[in-house]
Amino acid sequence: MLNKFIEKFIRLLNEKYQNRIRSFGIVGPYARNQQTKFSDVDLYMITKQINPFFEWKIKKKFFECFRDCKGREVSLLIASPTIFKKPDLMFFEYTNSGKVLFGEKIKPIPIERISRFEAFRNIIYRSCFFLEQFEVKNGKLQLKKNIKKELFLYNYSKVIQCVEEVCLLLTKEYVADNFKRSMLIKGNVFAKQIPNFIKEHQKIHLFKYENLIPKDFSKEAYTRKAFFYLQRIYEILFKELFDCKNLDCRKFNKIKAPFPSYIGTRLFFTLNWLKRTKQIKVHLFSEPFVCLTKKFIQFVIDFNSGKSLKRELLEEILNYWKCAGWFYYYV
Repeated sequence: MLNKFIEKFIRLLNEKYQNRIRSFGIVGPYARNQQTKFSDVDLYMITKQINPFFEWKIKKKFFECFRDCKGREVSLLIASPTIFKKPDLMFFEYTNSGKVLFGEKIKPIPIERISRFEAFRNIIYRSCFFLEQFEVKNGKLQLKKNIKKELFLYNYSKVIQCVEEVCLLLTKEYVADNFKRSMLIKGNVFAKQIPNFIKEHQKIHLFKYENLIPKDFSKEAYTRKAFFYLQRIYEILFKELFDCKNLDCRKFNKIKAPFPSYIGTRLFFTLNWLKRTKQIKVHLFSEPFVCLTKKFIQFVIDFNSGKSLKRELLEEILNYWKCAGWFYYYV
């Protein structure tokens, strides 16, 4: 069923956009036949020119083609030619294990070319799926109604996965293979610094690929563990990248985007802001992603320290996450 929609989209690319697209295919677990029953389908595209308006148009055509696709969530990630100068983790995955469906097969890039600052984006990208399951009431974090156990665990697994990936990024051991990463994490120097993480990682790996619910599972306990692991991996990142013993978010201001990204991120952030919500500020001089990360770190610290949580802060984080999505494909 899914192939029918992908074939329809490829026909569209062939007919109208053949000269404007360098490569298109599948990236992630589906490209490697390592998908689980919850896995999304990630399609990946590299354009030949930097043209935000063209990419916006392609996005609209994609939604039209996949409007009636049921069963699996399908997303399209778009990268401009700047990705070759400053590759991100998704580009690494695509060149090393992606399945090309249209256009050019890109030469695999080594993990050494991926900036360690990519780890910050990876945490946000993965863990906000987990955070989206909650709401704040009377200063406390509460799970929304009707969140099934399996879905909760799958979103929890995204937190575990992002910690795994960050640990392997820091040691340049990251590989585009879920099962190989599961073996590599056992000996990773940073993973060993996080209490009980390796054991927890193995439990969640069994849940994802063998559907084994952990015997000690409870939503409350796993929520506390998720926030503990997030703060611990941030502490490791700040120590390694900023030589900072505490989570001083002022250090994070040094992250800047190249000029094409600067224009592109503001354009798409503003368009998404107009379309989705007007409850957050439009940033013209600071990276939306940097603002998002600072707020996310503060929320994690507040939860772990037992402070009263602010509903507005959680809503702002999730709105930034949705509106600043294009940042991930432009930096």
